[in-house]
Amino acid sequence: MRLSRWSVAVAALSAVPLLATDSAAQQQAGAPAAMELTTSSDVARSEYRKAFTAFLNTSPSAARRHAMAASQADPNLGVALALLSRAGQSPELSAAERNAAASRAVAATANASAVEALIALWTREQVAGRNAAANEIIKAAAALAPNDPELQWLAYVPRRANVAPADLMRMDREFLAKFDYGPVHNLLAYQLAATGDYAGAYEELGKYVRANPDQPNAHDTWADILILENRFDEAVRHAMGALRMDSSWVGTPLKIGAIQLAQGKADSARMNFTRGRDMSEFPATKVEPALWIVTSYIVAHDAKSSRREMDAIDQIVTAGKLPANAQALVHQREAFIEAYIGDKSMAAAHLAKAAELLGDGAATNANHQAFVALVSAGTGDAAQAQAGADAFMKAAPNNNFGHTLQAIAAITAKNYDGASAHLGASLPNDLLAAELKAEVAKQQGKAADAKAGKEAVLKRVLKQDGNNNVDVTKVIARLRAEKL
Repeated sequence: MRLSRWSVAVAALSAVPLLATDSAAQQQAGAPAAMELTTSSDVARSEYRKAFTAFLNTSPSAARRHAMAASQADPNLGVALALLSRAGQSPELSAAERNAAASRAVAATANASAVEALIALWTREQVAGRNAAANEIIKAAAALAPNDPELQWLAYVPRRANVAPADLMRMDREFLAKFDYGPVHNLLAYQLAATGDYAGAYEELGKYVRANPDQPNAHDTWADILILENRFDEAVRHAMGALRMDSSWVGTPLKIGAIQLAQGKADSARMNFTRGRDMSEFPATKVEPALWIVTSYIVAHDAKSSRREMDAIDQIVTAGKLPANAQALVHQREAFIEAYIGDKSMAAAHLAKAAELLGDGAATNANHQAFVALVSAGTGDAAQAQAGADAFMKAAPNNNFGHTLQAIAAITAKNYDGASAHLGASLPNDLLAAELKAEVAKQQGKAADAKAGKEAVLKRVLKQDGNNNVDVTKVIARLRAEKL
């Protein structure tokens, strides 16, 4: 009996070992260099390859643009439809709509190749939140395309979870020995920078540029690492390079605005954040630029303007019918504002509303419990800060930031020895931990250490390392450092 394409896909999946191995990442002579697409349209084939590459190089707008062009050229190209079912490519879709779109994409691959069918299945499982199943499916796809670096990368990604940094760098170098693949150079650059090896990081980024000369993310990362060294002028040049390569690259105005905010140029920063918000097409993508606008007022201790801009974000979230976690985020940020620069008595009510929106999962939601600890520390509620820190460590036992939360709770309770013990387990790039160490040093009479810590904190850009989102912990570090 002749197997259908679907039967071939299922057979391929069942033949792949459930335990991760290195076999998928071993190039094989005679196998194609890239997966083959089932379409009669050269335009669809070309546009999908561009879309998939952009997706893997964290260029969501470009991925959406090329995937839409592919699906217009061939409305039945299932892998293009699958890509368009993802949140990053279609943020306007609700969760139900996204799941339905992913299922339609799977159906569209009924007569496609086994690899395409598996990619659509993998997408559907990821969209549905069934990541364990998705991981097995993408390994099956990679086994059928052993020379395709993009599929090998996707099969390798799950193996990187919960791996110690030194082992991770070794694993990434082993992958690069088989495939000269840009996104791996990118991640290795961040890891090297985290250890203080900036020269090694820039070397990896040079390799990223050579491997993917048309991808703006290489220059975006280059700017990120320059920012870690406070080399702001060079960072701006690389950020602008990313924007020249992709005019929809929202990260550039956000990154430049973050630099300007660190330099005390609040008005210029606000102009760039507003530009980033206006460049964003969908409500879900407008939220982060808008949060940067709020942050520009928070660091100026302007509670009234911060509240006004948070009301604008609430309107974006409501009009866009964004999910509960986005609604909760509004109240978490409002609680933070009240705790640190506003009316401390209002903070608890916002935390309670965020918990209500998150439902039963609030108690085990590590992000929410971090806000509980940080906001409670800001209001001086040591018991609640401790409860939030404990809940975070229970929800995320392997996350070192739990020790920073334990430390801030201890400082709130004036237990500086307890804080010092936890700060010893914090990560070197944790700016809030660095600030808390300065607070402990002040209490211990080490004025020089406290002063040096304060000055180091006040120089830092307030974005997350590795992306352009506001880092609330860095903002808190700055506000606390100002009081030292």
